Amino acid sequence: GDIAKAQGQAIINTAAYTAVDKAETEQDLANLINETAVAELARITGENDILFIDFGPVFEEWEADFGRTYVIGNDPLKIKLSQDIEKAWWEGKEYFESRKQITGAELYAYTHELAKKYEWEFGGEIAGHLIGHFPHESLEKEIKTNYIHPENHVDMRAINQMGVSRSWILEIHFVDSEKEIGGFFEQLLTF
Repeated sequence: GDIAKAQGQAIINTAAYTAVDKAETEQDLANLINETAVAELARITGENDILFIDFGPVFEEWEADFGRTYVIGNDPLKIKLSQDIEKAWWEGKEYFESRKQITGAELYAYTHELAKKYEWEFGGEIAGHLIGHFPHESLEKEIKTNYIHPENHVDMRAINQMGVSRSWILEIHFVDSEKEIGGFFEQLLTF
């Protein structure tokens, strides 16, 4: 069917070319999926819509994340949302860096405080995750210490079983459930 004629409040693009190590040899395919398809979705996005871009690149079997929220148009509340989630991300990073020890549960709680500070609701069941060679789409089956989650009571700076420091992605998800809008900002917190 014609996606431009679809009814509803969301367009969800689940396709992405994430094999970064092959992107140079399969450049046409990578551009078709990650650039042309996303541009078409942006073209049919309505005035004053919110557009999420969420990349989950895989580098030699290690999954990462990078996401942004963009506002198409001039809706002041949506613009505020987009600006607030980015500011909150940087405040979350500053909070993390100001502590010698911090658990995933502590950082998760702080992201909820940030949502309240900016007059939003926190919209995610996690506030980030480890960079690793595991997909993070099935949280209920996952070990919570892989996430910035209320059940993660392990120091985020603790080294892994191989004696290597762990790298984290911080995700800020803010929503207004009454107005049915939301957005997120995510990127590398540590490396």
